[in-house]
Amino acid sequence: MAMHQPTDSLQAYEKRAIALYFVNDIHYPYISITIVSLVAAWLMYGHVPTWHIAVWFIAGSLLNLLREGFVVYIKPALAQGRGYTTVLRGFALSSFF
Repeated sequence: MAMHQPTDSLQAYEKRAIALYFVNDIHYPYISITIVSLVAAWLMYGHVPTWHIAVWFIAGSLLNLLREGFVVYIKPALAQGRGYTTVLRGFALSSFF
């Protein structure tokens, strides 16, 4: 049993580190993502129906806002030393969409 403790503690540390990275550092690229999305929408304009572009852009923006809301919601739990798995699952699910 003693041999599993270092691995378990390493996995717990990795989980905390990744969760804290997502919550504290990941939101900064949203500005670049928005700019790239606007450029992509501009390039698609005239080749794809405008309403498709609008739905795509609005859905992406809404998901980004929901992710930011999730971060605000989960930060108090992280400050208390819990919720790391929830962060990882939440970001994985939002990335899927």
